[in-house]
Amino acid sequence: MRATGRIMTLRGLLSKDRNNKKQLVVGEGRLNVGYIIESFTLWPTEYDANYAFYGYLATDVRGITNMDASKSDQIAWFHGGFYAPAPSAIIDPQHIVNQDLYVVTNDSDIAIALNYLITMREVHLSDDEAIMTILKSEAQNVQLP
Repeated sequence: MRATGRIMTLRGLLSKDRNNKKQLVVGEGRLNVGYIIESFTLWPTEYDANYAFYGYLATDVRGITNMDASKSDQIAWFHGGFYAPAPSAIIDPQHIVNQDLYVVTNDSDIAIALNYLITMREVHLSDDEAIMTILKSEAQNVQLP
């Protein structure tokens, strides 16, 4: 893995009318280009002291769940609002995104729209590293008896 020095930011809005997730194009099909998440932030478009919000970044959203660190497709988590007065993000520093990336927020009960900002560092992957990144992500989802 070799850092390219390129920093990429993704920002946007998850409106309360959306299906609480948004697909962000990252690798554009180039498996030898990966991204390491450096920061992930959510904040509401309007202030409501009683509203708590959370969200996470995922590489797959089949079977959307709450924040769950045991799911290998969830790679960063954020919570803020009334129940978490000091907003904070937790990011898996060893996960490399080289396929799709989604930002997912509260279940369908989202009361207000949320802004998001994601900062990522680009890395170049050899063919072997690209394959291992995909396998590592998939292998962690395997449930052993």
